[in-house]
Amino acid sequence: MTGATTLPSSRRAADQRLAAVLGTSLYVAGVGLWGRSLEHSGTPLYLGAPPFKGSWRVGFLTIQWPHLWVPALLVAAGVAVLVPTWWAEMAPRLRFRWLLVGSWAWSFLWTVSLAATSDPPNLARPLLDRHHEYLRFARELDSPVEFVSSFLARLSEYPTHVRGHPPGAVLAFWGLDRAFPTDTSFAVALLVLAATAAPASLLAVRWIAGEAAARRVAVFAGLAPAVVWIGTSADALVMAVVAWAVCAAAFALEHRGRAAGAAAAAAGLATGVALTLSYGSMVLLAPVGALTVWLLLRRRYGTVAIAAGGLLVAPIALVAMGFDWVEGYRAVRFQYYDGVASERPQWYFALSNLAAFAVAVGPAAVAGLATLRRRRLWVLAGSALAGVALADLSAMSKGEVERIWLPAVPWVLVATASLRTVRTRRIWAAVTMGFTILLQWKLRPAW
Repeated sequence: MTGATTLPSSRRAADQRLAAVLGTSLYVAGVGLWGRSLEHSGTPLYLGAPPFKGSWRVGFLTIQWPHLWVPALLVAAGVAVLVPTWWAEMAPRLRFRWLLVGSWAWSFLWTVSLAATSDPPNLARPLLDRHHEYLRFARELDSPVEFVSSFLARLSEYPTHVRGHPPGAVLAFWGLDRAFPTDTSFAVALLVLAATAAPASLLAVRWIAGEAAARRVAVFAGLAPAVVWIGTSADALVMAVVAWAVCAAAFALEHRGRAAGAAAAAAGLATGVALTLSYGSMVLLAPVGALTVWLLLRRRYGTVAIAAGGLLVAPIALVAMGFDWVEGYRAVRFQYYDGVASERPQWYFALSNLAAFAVAVGPAAVAGLATLRRRRLWVLAGSALAGVALADLSAMSKGEVERIWLPAVPWVLVATASLRTVRTRRIWAAVTMGFTILLQWKLRPAW
């Protein structure tokens, strides 16, 4: 045999990963340069920093609060050093329960430390925008029932994001604000909930593909560049709800008896809640749909029936309060195309959306996808990508998908299970987290 035919599989895998990341980087850069050219020529993209919504920071010292920026950056740098070294080394050896706690802790700490570098001293600032966000509006609600019953009739009066989602999103913020009434406590509680998507994804991977795969994913769960937008977006709450819906469905798939029934009910309930939080959940819940098909192929009809019953609870509750979900979606589609969506060219956004999402999932996920061979993991990652593709083709996602598509991120990250050696995971964790710091430093998101 020649040397070329005996090239070690590990070397081939490394080359495939590098090629995938370099190819994706060129694609993102090309789409970004194309977008800037279009904006300069007068094409209405309304982005500012194609393919992202926001603006690029100019200069080296771009933070306005150095007294808080310095310690926050030190914390972020510390996490970026410890994850590729200590955490990557410990993940294969820790008790699984502590692995779950650790994945949540790293995700929370990483998100908070990065968020604090951009908008200190108030982590809640992105949530307080009266013209776009939910929180101030939710605080002014006198009667949630009256709000839901008149939601469609008064839709044009509401802030942008309130108009673009079912009323469940406002109700969630209303309830969360009652439990955490200050701005900072509310923001921290939201980030605590968002960080639970990391352990939820690890549990799902463990039940679907085994504990070894989950331990490999643990190095990356919750640490993708998507944290740049998780720390500034209410869509992080949708991400957590979708993550637990998928997690419960995975448990129901791999177990029997009462435990499986309870998990199916929980999966259905979480799925229904997600549908009341965001219309986009229809496609971003694709991993739940894939697991449901798997259950049907196994003839687990009773389990699926229980899940279907759970799914109806939250939507029926809104119907009982006077909200028509189908009419709501029709109204939001009309309003969407009555605004900037009518001017944004679909031919550009069909490509730029994918570039923005590729950045959100990060280099490690792209590298993992290039060498992922486990069919069971492709059920999760592949269905998440299929949901993203459907959202992209729907023409209801023209830009800003780095925030809107957050629920798909944890399930694309499961592809990092294909990074099999500790050394490989260290390298890709360092690359991903270094890239995230660079993105946080130079990009000022619109939220």
